[in-house]
Amino acid sequence: MSDFKQTVFNEIIKFILDHETVFQKGHHGDYNYAISEKDPDDPGGLTKYGIDQRSHPYINIEKITLEQAKDIYYSDYYVKNKIPSMPREIQLVCLDASVNTGGRQMALWLQRALNVVDDGLIGNITLGKLHTANIQTIGTFMLDERVDFYAELANKRNNKKFLKGWLQRVADLREVFDNQFKGV
Repeated sequence: MSDFKQTVFNEIIKFILDHETVFQKGHHGDYNYAISEKDPDDPGGLTKYGIDQRSHPYINIEKITLEQAKDIYYSDYYVKNKIPSMPREIQLVCLDASVNTGGRQMALWLQRALNVVDDGLIGNITLGKLHTANIQTIGTFMLDERVDFYAELANKRNNKKFLKGWLQRVADLREVFDNQFKGV
């Protein structure tokens, strides 16, 4: 991985970890004190640093380290979804959507925003169009789609209790995304 790609990934993974990590009481913000959690209404099962047992059955979630979690985010979400090939300004929006809703769903939102065939696979057509698109418009569309997705998802199973957190995450992401275009 190039130094630039590593730098970009290290910058954007912080947002993901801040929203995915549960800390031991008294140690907020210190990744060395991250704990695993298991919400009976979360189909992902046991989770630590946002890495869930259902998606990663080969991982000992209780013992996963921060570096192992970052490696998983890098290979399973960042690289697999071709995010390093995207303009820097949209990478966090795409990575966070991939982590929180899945790579296919992220790709569908991106493709719909770009008005290309929405097959859920990021390829040369999607990437080519993305590099000529208005990134602020594309990101805003994706974030709006995500809010609608969560509102619909909240009506399924026991998901209502997650809606406030999901919407706050999108609001936090929207602030970071919009600030790129304000020079903040």
